[in-house]
Amino acid sequence: TCAPGVFKGMVSYEYVRNLAERLHPQGRLVMGNSTPIRWCWLAPYLDGMGFEIDWNKKAGWKPASDEQMLFHRALCGGKPFGYLMNTDLGTFSNAKMEKYMMRAVAYGLFPSVFSKTTSGYHYFQTPKLYNRDRALFKKFIPICKAISEAGWQPVNRLMSVEDPDIYLEQFGRADGKCYVTVFNNATEAKTVRLRLKKSAKVPSSELVARENVKWNGGEAAITIPAETLRVFAF
Repeated sequence: TCAPGVFKGMVSYEYVRNLAERLHPQGRLVMGNSTPIRWCWLAPYLDGMGFEIDWNKKAGWKPASDEQMLFHRALCGGKPFGYLMNTDLGTFSNAKMEKYMMRAVAYGLFPSVFSKTTSGYHYFQTPKLYNRDRALFKKFIPICKAISEAGWQPVNRLMSVEDPDIYLEQFGRADGKCYVTVFNNATEAKTVRLRLKKSAKVPSSELVARENVKWNGGEAAITIPAETLRVFAF
């Protein structure tokens, strides 16, 4: 009809901006669900973001792509972001939980779980589920917290690799405490050669497998299982 209108995303933008302008001077924080997805312009005014996902539809396994996860990471910058796995918990096994956590932590994105319908069979109200996965939470959430607080860096200046199936992300600056996440996105194990860049010293430790990685001339060869994470601390 060519009649003028106001896109509802712009209304939400002004609403969130007004909330932030009121609450931030009070020392309060603003959290937004379902962000950032399509409404990317809300991100500057939110202190914490996240949304529900289901990588386990029909008991399969279809995680988000590298492009999608980098989109979330880049828009949030150094701010915290959380996923809620809303899925059929009866088919979401401990093995899938571990794969989910490692993929999320590779980008410094916090993984958690809710329920399929949000109205019943909640994960954290079901002891047989959260006790089954307790060791995974105790292992991966502290790592995610440490790298998230260090702050994601859009350019990795510490480490490189030639294999396109190996994803590297840097957290923290090279002149202080920092980390590099190394994630094997392939469906099979990979033996890869990691190379340190000029600004990087030899890592002090590896936090996931706690392997004793040997570096020679700034290079190290490691074998990483499929869809598995390694985190190097500097």
